[in-house]
Amino acid sequence: VLADRVDRRKVMIWTELGWLTTALLVAALVVTGRLVAWHLLAVAVIFGSLVAAHIPARQALTAALVPKRDVTSAFAVHATLMGVMRIAAPQAAGVLLATFGASFCYVMQAAGYLWSVLHHSRVRTPVVESRRSDEGVWRNIAGGVRYAVGDRNLRGLLIMMVLFTVFVFPYTQFLPAIAKDVLNLGAPGFGLMMGAGGAGALLGSLATGLASGYRRQGALLMGAALGMALLVVLFGQSQLVWLSLLFLVGAGLCGGMLQVLTMSIMQSLVPDEYRGRMGSLDILIWGLMPLGTLPIGAVASVAGVPLAMSGAAGIGFVCLA
Repeated sequence: VLADRVDRRKVMIWTELGWLTTALLVAALVVTGRLVAWHLLAVAVIFGSLVAAHIPARQALTAALVPKRDVTSAFAVHATLMGVMRIAAPQAAGVLLATFGASFCYVMQAAGYLWSVLHHSRVRTPVVESRRSDEGVWRNIAGGVRYAVGDRNLRGLLIMMVLFTVFVFPYTQFLPAIAKDVLNLGAPGFGLMMGAGGAGALLGSLATGLASGYRRQGALLMGAALGMALLVVLFGQSQLVWLSLLFLVGAGLCGGMLQVLTMSIMQSLVPDEYRGRMGSLDILIWGLMPLGTLPIGAVASVAGVPLAMSGAAGIGFVCLA
């Protein structure tokens, strides 16, 4: 609702200033030797709350800044850059941590947020003043849900996202168990598995950007969802390292395509006044993952992780189909 009622650029700037402040606070606590566990828990809660406000505003603003035909390309560029940073940033952070210490890392994080604030302040947003509403927040929330459920295309997209989040994507939570108990890999091997998935996601984002002119985006989305579900089934049954890595690359590729297409299709289907709330529904659905992770974990404790993971992804494949 916030992203649909106020200037989205300002929402992004204020949340980034919040992140900047928390990073400097943690740096100060590290330097003074006063950092304790509850400080980090409090920062995590604040950080997550700001993410919940930031991402819908960013998605909505991205969709509003570019012509409709370029929305998929814009989200593909965004996802590609995020993928590159997921690979490069932890490596850079490890070097900085070992060389200069934790406080320097947090100061550099704050500097990054400052750089972002300065550049976002220069963005010229489209003039859309019709977003303001005299209705209350709860009515705005209910109105967004009614709009999403009432539109046939959006309803189908949301159902697909729920199925995927609950049955297929929880496989990422069980990768450490697969690495240790099935493939007999140590920490370096687990890192290789994570890297394979990340590389696949990066390729998927790039592929989606190249296919942005393809008219049947919905068919491409379903192909990516079904492909990822099938690859997770096969990954769960693999006992060869090289084959497992190949399946992870494929699953990451389909997942990268899925992420970009979900955002771009959802934002393209709705008028500007609803874009913030649709982005919020996207985040809310991703938050349903424990509904799948917990029962899969319970089954895994009895039948083993490979069977539980493959079984859940197989159910997801059938439901998606």
